[in-house]
Amino acid sequence: MAKIAWSRTASDAFAALVTRERGMAGQASADALTQRIGVRVRLLRGFPELGKPLPELPDGDLRELPIGPYRILYRNTSETVLILNLVEAENAPARISAPTGDRAREARKA
Repeated sequence: MAKIAWSRTASDAFAALVTRERGMAGQASADALTQRIGVRVRLLRGFPELGKPLPELPDGDLRELPIGPYRILYRNTSETVLILNLVEAENAPARISAPTGDRAREARKA
């Protein structure tokens, strides 16, 4: 089973999505969103190829896993699925961000 790691960018995006959902629709809706995202991400532990290659970068190694109006962007290595970002589907190409240097090491430890 693959290990799941979150980049700081993805963690921040997740927190922002949940906060926005809470403000717009209430705590129950934010909790439901958290649950749905968690279920999808946990699926990647056993099925890291579940997402499809990112269409904007077909020659790259980035993948996407849709969940409602959002996309979970990730990279699968031999041992780790690194969650790179969570974005609204229409904004994904401009907001792809992979950790580098110290941020990449931190993400691998998570």
